[in-house]
Amino acid sequence: MLDNDTGPKDLLNHLVKNVESCPNDKATLKSSGFIHLFHNLYLILTPLNAGGKDSAMEDLFDAATLGRVINGKTFSAEKHFDETKHYGKHIFSTKVVRSDKVNINFDKFKYIFDEIEKVIQHFSKI
Repeated sequence: MLDNDTGPKDLLNHLVKNVESCPNDKATLKSSGFIHLFHNLYLILTPLNAGGKDSAMEDLFDAATLGRVINGKTFSAEKHFDETKHYGKHIFSTKVVRSDKVNINFDKFKYIFDEIEKVIQHFSKI
């Protein structure tokens, strides 16, 4: 399971060029559901955003969850951010998601679980 953004670009380029079971171009790979790489190894990318734009796991959370303010700071998914104004992924995962999981809308994560189910079905047939 990987973000569907620039983070794994080297890996995706490698897969497209070197793994027979992968699509021949990165755009097709990025828009695919699961990809069976070999043996029991599969790849699932987060679903692309509207207009085919890159996505990350954080995009699966609703605006209310992403907009939570903690100690006067807002969430930033960027690698480098102003820590006086924002908090990062670790704080988001612990202080927002873990501490308030009963009130978070996880509906967009259904895509991930659906793809995992497809992987299980696929693997049972090989």
